[in-house]
Formats: sequence, C-alpha cells, structure tokens
Amino acid sequence: MKRKKSLLSKMLLFIGVPVAVIFCITALIVFTTVKQSVTQLTTSQLTAESQAASYQISEYFSKYKEVTKQMVTNDLFQQYFQMSAADKTAKQNYGGVSQTVDNIYKTDPDNYSSVWVADCATNTLILNGKSAPSSFNPTERPWYQSVIAKKDVTIIEPYKDAITGGMVMSMIAPIYKTGTSDLIGFAGIDISIDRLYKTVQDYKLGKTGFYILSSAGGQLIYHPNTELKGKNVSESNMSKNIITAIQNKTVGAITYTAMGQTNYGYLSTVGDTGWTSAPG
Repeated sequence: MKRKKSLLSKMLLFIGVPVAVIFCITALIVFTTVKQSVTQLTTSQLTAESQAASYQISEYFSKYKEVTKQMVTNDLFQQYFQMSAADKTAKQNYGGVSQTVDNIYKTDPDNYSSVWVADCATNTLILNGKSAPSSFNPTERPWYQSVIAKKDVTIIEPYKDAITGGMVMSMIAPIYKTGTSDLIGFAGIDISIDRLYKTVQDYKLGKTGFYILSSAGGQLIYHPNTELKGKNVSESNMSKNIITAIQNKTVGAITYTAMGQTNYGYLSTVGDTGWTSAPG
C-alpha cells in the first residue's frame, strides 16, 4: 500500500511540476502583455491629454496675438503716428487714439492689465485709462531688440507689473508705415497671468494628475507646488531629465520625479510660442 502511494506521489510530482511551471510561464506572459497594454494606453492618454491642453493654451495666445495684429493695421493709429509732433499734441488727435485704446481694453478687462501704443517719433506712450501721452522711449526697453528682430508679434517673458503688482506677460508688435519698412511705433497688450494660471489649475488629469506650464524662458507659470510659481524650472526640485526637456523643448513621453513621486507625462509645445506643457 505504501509502495502504491509512493508511486502515485511520484507520478503527481512528475506531472504536477511541469504543469505548475507552464502555468507560471503563461501567467507571466499574460501579466506582461496586459501591463504593456495598460502602459501603452496610459501613454496614449497622456499624449492626447497633453496635446489637448497645449492646443487650448495656444488658442488662448492666438486670441491676443490677433488683437495685437489688428492694432498694428489700425488706420487711426497709422494716421496718428504719421502726423507732425505739433499735430499729435492736439487733444482731438491723441484723444481719438486714447479712446480706441480704451475701447480695446474694455473688450476683456478681466484679462488685460493694460493696452497701449508707443510713438517712436515723440517717445510717448498712450495707455488705456490715461488722459494724455506719457514719456516712453521704446529703444530703452528690454524687449526692443527682440521685437525689432522678429518684426511681428512677440511674446515677452512674464514679469511683475509695476502698477498692479501682479504677474503679466506682454504681446508687442512693431508698427511700420503702411507699405514701407519705416518703423513708426509699437502696439502692445499686457495680459494678466492669473486667469491663465487658474485655467491650467482647473485642467484635470484623473484624480491626482496635474499639469506643468512653462514659458519660453523656462519660467514656471503653473506648477501644483505654489512655491514654484514664477521661478525658473532650473530652481525646481524636479528631476534633471524633465528640467532639461523643458529647457530644450524636447517633445515626447517622459518619466520624471516631482513632488516626491514618479510621474509619467508627455511634454508638448504650445503652438509657436516656445512655451511647454506636461502632465504628471
């Protein structure tokens, strides 16, 4: 009897071990396949979400770039800039320009910090809400060379507004005399960053996901860690690879560490602005 049991045990062992091994191998293959599918699905979702967010932010910029372009071709501005210095000082002349600037500001007061045009001939600025031009030399401004070089709407790195104290970014374009390359002025709009910050903050990625928005110069416009707002990405505690990717505008999937955890994201560029966004 014992001999039969021993034989039976050997047979079960002989058959059972290979079956168990085959089962484990099969389970491992299935698990690996499922894991790969989930990873691919996650990457696909992250890519789509990142690109969608970048597109929405790009559309946000496009709206204000178009406003600036319309200011450049505004007939009233063109006529004003081509007047003599004496004629420009007459209230009926700059008054019309001032009213136009005010009207543009009133179309979006929640986002505009200020709307203005600058005259190269008299080195003066007409700003919304002001009854008369003020002294303003465009050539002394830090943005002058970059705007002149681009000859189109240029997005200026966000900065602290001296009047409101809030963070703003500027869109500035040179104004040339119609049909010539003669520079006669500049058109500019200063946009509050607060609304853009809130917009990105409201973007949801699952239950715990977040987005990072950086300017062309690497300034963190939005990061879930509020202490990093306005700081350069190089000053953050994120891993080196995401910092480098943002600095170099390297589009693509990326795994990085931030806020003490591993994050899976996809870095996207925001239109042609040089800004980047990435979920985490």
